[in-house]
Amino acid sequence: LVGAIAAALLCIGLTSASGLMERITERPGLAFLLCFVAWRPIADAIQFVPLARIRMDLRYREQARIDAAVIFGATIASVALAYFGAGALALVLPPIISLALRGVLFTWVTGWTSLRVDPSMIRPMARTFSIAALGQYLGNVIGVLDILVVGWCASNAGVGLFAFAFMLATQAN
Repeated sequence: LVGAIAAALLCIGLTSASGLMERITERPGLAFLLCFVAWRPIADAIQFVPLARIRMDLRYREQARIDAAVIFGATIASVALAYFGAGALALVLPPIISLALRGVLFTWVTGWTSLRVDPSMIRPMARTFSIAALGQYLGNVIGVLDILVVGWCASNAGVGLFAFAFMLATQAN
């Protein structure tokens, strides 16, 4: 619940600030891209419970299969979007969609189940971890901003080199 609220607040905040950020940077179209980036916390929140269920059930092989398929699909989508001239959107949109898709696929594999929670623990945990959840979402948004900035400010060759290096670095980890 805390994660979902933090995700929604960040989504609303970044979407609201996108027009101002575009005016400050004098980059037409930046607000459009930031509106997509703003959905990342929501996409990330979709996978919390199903991913926890997969890990609790020690179903790492299924997690790895889903991750591999989603990453492969996101890579293909990114290349296709770039080929058809989507510009910076080709670097921003596929990772966000892949997070949401992971959550949907994890839910499909585990079934729609909730994690058992002791009701008396909700308030103390929410108090303790709300700032940490907000920090995680801010970190996720910042994690996408570097790709957005490179895609918006660099030449086509620079974007290609950055995306290629980023993809190689991700695969190595």
